[in-house]
Amino acid sequence: MDKIRLTRMVFDACHGVEPHEKNVPTRIEVDLEVETDFSEAGRTDDLDKSVDYAQLYDQVAQVVTGPSRNLLESIAEEIAARVLNVEGCSAATVTVRKVNPPVGGACDCAEVEVRRGGGESAPRNRE
Repeated sequence: MDKIRLTRMVFDACHGVEPHEKNVPTRIEVDLEVETDFSEAGRTDDLDKSVDYAQLYDQVAQVVTGPSRNLLESIAEEIAARVLNVEGCSAATVTVRKVNPPVGGACDCAEVEVRRGGGESAPRNRE
């Protein structure tokens, strides 16, 4: 499979569990990798035969700048679900990073990554 990557997309948004995180924007970074087949686009130089990067960016931006969420995991899941609805995307790996998270000490970022599509196994429930 071929891959398209958008890296270090940067947004200011209000996500987190703590009350101040709901009101004070912080830096959220997103990396996106989608699996697709762009062999025909490569041969023809035709955007309609590939996945439009702007469309992928728009899906990410809508989630990150949308309603506040408690968890980075929730942001990553929603981005993956939306991207998999884009024609031609067969799998997506999404990394969401919160810069300077409130963890009680020095920490550059908190980061989560999900991979969806492409035949991965379903997530297990905690018991």
